Amino acid sequence: MSSITRIRLSLATILCLAVSLQGAGAFAQTSVDYDTTAVSRQADIKGEAFLNVTRMSFNDTATLTIRLTWDKNEFELADKSAPKPELQRLRVGALSSNVRQPDKSATSSQGRNRVSHEYVYTLIPTASGEGLVHPVRIGFLRISDSQAGSVSTSELRVSIAMPAPVDETNETDWRIVGLVLLVVFVVGGFTIAGMRRKHRVKAQEELKQRARDNIASDLRALKAATSGSKAEFFENLYGFLYTYLRDAGHISARKGDSDSLIAELRESALDEDAKRLLVKWLELSATEKFSPGRGTPGESLRVYYEVEAFVREDKL
Repeated sequence: MSSITRIRLSLATILCLAVSLQGAGAFAQTSVDYDTTAVSRQADIKGEAFLNVTRMSFNDTATLTIRLTWDKNEFELADKSAPKPELQRLRVGALSSNVRQPDKSATSSQGRNRVSHEYVYTLIPTASGEGLVHPVRIGFLRISDSQAGSVSTSELRVSIAMPAPVDETNETDWRIVGLVLLVVFVVGGFTIAGMRRKHRVKAQEELKQRARDNIASDLRALKAATSGSKAEFFENLYGFLYTYLRDAGHISARKGDSDSLIAELRESALDEDAKRLLVKWLELSATEKFSPGRGTPGESLRVYYEVEAFVREDKL
């Protein structure tokens, strides 16, 4: 080899070294953005994004998957949190993630060092039209020299249909339902209250009727037992009237004190005509039981029929 040839080879070697040193200095000074293809080829870093549908109805959901793979000995994630995709006409409803560690049984060193991280987003439409998932940038650090870099996923689109029209004829108006239920409740309440009141009044009338029947029966028994004695009739009539008024709640005086009984009766809330008749019968009974000869022979029978009519008409 001649000296000229050796000189040319030396100059070429020096020039190559200079170019290599200049390139190394540029990588150390700048942050390099790699696209998916370039990074996969140069540094084994890959970022991918997929949508499971290209068309969807407004009431459906779509699944967005972002998958990152890299060599753990070469690179690491700059941010360990899940990527936050920028969306249009879509929102994230749910998120899950899965990390796949290196396969120790892989035959190549590259396979044994690969890490895969997958993020799965459930997307919900917010408006009809074209839904858009903007490119997602994921930052990495090169372990050897802490050099920053990133990969970007591709833009994704999905067509979102118009929401189905609402059939207002079949839509339940809960205000009307509530109003109807309220009316039913109120009417039902009044109906039940009326039925109870009617039943109570009926029960009270039945009790009163039984009481009137009992009183009339007692009065007939009094007549039958005293038909031969005027004094005995008026004495028993006095006891009958006392019990009648006491049970009706109009007097509280003792039975033997006729003056107090009559005075209390005069102050009661009874009808004036009723009080006049009752006072007359009491005074007559109090007098006749001690002086049976003063009255007319048919007077006891007349008084009996008067009292019977009074009880039957329930004037108390």
